[in-house]
Amino acid sequence: MATSRGGRHTRAARRGAGWWSVSVLGLAALGLVAASPAAATGRGHVVSLSAPTRVVAGVPFDVTVRLRPTGRDTGPYVGTVSFSTDDRQVRALPPDYTFTRADGGVHTFTGVTLVGTGHHRLTVRDTRSHRLQDADRITVANAGAAIEGQVLANFDPVLGATVTVYDSVTGHALKSVRAESDRYRITGLPAGDVKVGAVVPGPYAPDFANDRDTLEQANVFTLLPGRTLTQSWDEPFGPYLDLERLYPESSVRIGDDGVVVPTAVNDRGQVVGYHYGDVANEDRTPFIWQEGVTTDLEGDWQPCALNNAGEIVGDPAYHWQDGTLTVLATNSSVHRITENGWTGGTRYDADGDRIGPETAYVWRAGARTDLVVSPVITRLASIGERGCGIESHSTLRFQDVNDQGTFLGLGVTREGVEVGFVVERGRARVLRDATGAMWGLDLNDAGQVAGAVQRHGTAPRAAIWTNGRITQVHVPGLRADESSWATAINERGEAVVVTGSHLSEWPLGRTYLWQRGKLTLVGPKGLQTFANQVNDAGQVAGVALLDAAEGTRQAFVWQPGDLLMLGQGGEGVAKVVDLSERGHVLALAYRSVAGADTPYALTWRMPPKPR
Repeated sequence: MATSRGGRHTRAARRGAGWWSVSVLGLAALGLVAASPAAATGRGHVVSLSAPTRVVAGVPFDVTVRLRPTGRDTGPYVGTVSFSTDDRQVRALPPDYTFTRADGGVHTFTGVTLVGTGHHRLTVRDTRSHRLQDADRITVANAGAAIEGQVLANFDPVLGATVTVYDSVTGHALKSVRAESDRYRITGLPAGDVKVGAVVPGPYAPDFANDRDTLEQANVFTLLPGRTLTQSWDEPFGPYLDLERLYPESSVRIGDDGVVVPTAVNDRGQVVGYHYGDVANEDRTPFIWQEGVTTDLEGDWQPCALNNAGEIVGDPAYHWQDGTLTVLATNSSVHRITENGWTGGTRYDADGDRIGPETAYVWRAGARTDLVVSPVITRLASIGERGCGIESHSTLRFQDVNDQGTFLGLGVTREGVEVGFVVERGRARVLRDATGAMWGLDLNDAGQVAGAVQRHGTAPRAAIWTNGRITQVHVPGLRADESSWATAINERGEAVVVTGSHLSEWPLGRTYLWQRGKLTLVGPKGLQTFANQVNDAGQVAGVALLDAAEGTRQAFVWQPGDLLMLGQGGEGVAKVVDLSERGHVLALAYRSVAGADTPYALTWRMPPKPR
């Protein structure tokens, strides 16, 4: 006879049961009625369950089960009962229990522990007759316990971890949080014994406190209602999480022990750059590297880009393929070559500055075409340091060329305003509208330009130019004095958008991936980043600020759901130089040699996720 309040039977119910059991004695003898309800559901007994109406999550409590006979000739209950609940996180229920005559039909069970908050049912039933059962409705209150700490990798802070608290008895995951920094705090936990684990996107092995490899091996910690368990390096020790970094097997160092400056990588994993003996030695040797073999190239120049056919271009404006070196133009440099062989650049005057509007050109298969720039452009703008070395601005090109032979450049108007322009099939178009002028930083094969527009004296704002129309990218939370730029765009029309006070890798701001008008934050909230690389798989590469006080920066590669910091401890990977369509990552790193920071090159292969 189940009841709606604590398993306690009403007075009317007890009268009804007694009346039935007395009256049935005479009527049953005459064969006029069936057996009594109690007899039909449990061999002449009625079960009642008495439990608290309110408990605290994770705190054990007692329940009492009573089985009383329904007739005078029925003896004490000596059957077996079992318990169940609709709380999927239940930590402890009493095991099946067989009553003895000494129990007199009454037994108290201890240690019942419910974990899931809210309203739950606790049910007791006879194992042989499912109709002999009773249930109580119990409200499980939040224990208000919490846990907080730090996530490390080789004792260095690691970002973007998902930390999970597990019930140490059942192994159930109680609650998970995605840490916005290297620190986490998880609230609303039940009391009792728990274990803690963490996973981090990228090449990290899962870790469980305190430095255990599996959940079974993890240390156990006890949470108290209303209290916070804080990571401690004193007794009691922990819980601390220190993940093991699993470095990709494809990560390799390029070149010898001297100075090695990488500049580009293609889809075949070939790398170009230049190297020399030490920082003071300015005799730079260009090279191409593949599968551990470095081949020096002839000439005194800096390779800046290569395509999958092995064509290389650089500064000065040379083209190299299969051992043949071709001069494209004098007083010039080129930073890009497309898969079908288009390249292009601008020519400087003797001072490397104030170049005329007639000096832009494109080149393909041995033929150079000088471009006619719009009459609005009086001269081409200087783009800072020439070339593609450590101090150059080659990763923020201000000039580009696509597979259609379209040229992107930066010019100056009669009014002295810097503005981007494109030259397509001999037609020049200036990147501006009635409200402002746009700088172009990257160009895709569809002719879209990523860059920034400046309107009426406001700070630059990220923008995309498509067939004569400028679309400004709205970045939420951007201050009036804060700028934004679209630094790169892929063939899908997806752009990298960065914020900050200057268009540089310092100081850092936020990075987003812009897709069809929607912005996705790159990395965890609060992480300062700058990126200027994106491939068609949606992988984004750049640099992140790990420690604001120390100014520690580390290069990263991001794809939705994963943030991978590049480099082993102490490598000091400063920035990603290039990112191929197949996920080849080329980075510039530094190491200390005789007290001086010496550059060298590393490469990884990070296979893109399917899209």
